[in-house]
Amino acid sequence: MADLKNLSLKNVKVHSDMSEETVCFSAIILQDGKELAHISNDGRGGCHRVHAVNGLTYKDIAHIDNTDMEYVISDMVEEYDMVTKNQSKALVLKKDGNHYTQKLKMSVTKYKKEPMLKPYFDKLLKEAKDEGYQILNRNV
Repeated sequence: MADLKNLSLKNVKVHSDMSEETVCFSAIILQDGKELAHISNDGRGGCHRVHAVNGLTYKDIAHIDNTDMEYVISDMVEEYDMVTKNQSKALVLKKDGNHYTQKLKMSVTKYKKEPMLKPYFDKLLKEAKDEGYQILNRNV
């Protein structure tokens, strides 16, 4: 199995309204920051469709095209979507495999831009990290 620490997603599009049995999505999966494959699922319970990019062959991507990796990739997509939907008004946190949202009184952007609020926001981030939470927001 691929080293999961080196896998990431970009151009993720989730179509919740079309998801029936599984998440309906399309994305590009990267390994070590390099595009590896276009990946998608129509949300009707079938397998992911995986297509190599940039001159790669199936042999180059076979390690991500199996049942175990389908679960991993689906989890990555769902996490990405959850962060996207919540990150402007909450801290999106992960600890021990569980996800949490810590609602904020104002937007993350406002906390970051207002000089009087930034120290408070930095304190929130530090406290979350000190308690062992991973901060998933891509906007902090």
